[in-house]
Amino acid sequence: MPLDKISKVTFFCDDRRVGLLLRAVAGLIVGTPEVVPVINAEAKNGAIKASGSGDMATMFAAYVRKARKTTVQPADAQEFLRNNGRSSASATYLLRQCRDNGFLRGPFGKGVKSSYKVVSK
Repeated sequence: MPLDKISKVTFFCDDRRVGLLLRAVAGLIVGTPEVVPVINAEAKNGAIKASGSGDMATMFAAYVRKARKTTVQPADAQEFLRNNGRSSASATYLLRQCRDNGFLRGPFGKGVKSSYKVVSK
């Protein structure tokens, strides 16, 4: 196949149909397709847009506000990270980022019993 006349194609696909799509294009594409899960996508006016910046601290802040929590514990951050395909081991880093961004205040307490207060804005 001559590589002087090729195009790059980028599109979104339902997670359940990715395998079917990859089998359908096998033999028609050059190279390995890049499959990236999209966590924070919303369909608006026929286009897919990110509902946030994709930053986990921003997404966690939106999650906490939507759940109307007044305090957050490390277990909440671990659950959020697991649900979004991330390692739950980085929960303290996520909470520290939120604290540094001014979204949380704390920690209050130590270890498993520690908690953070949500700063209302």
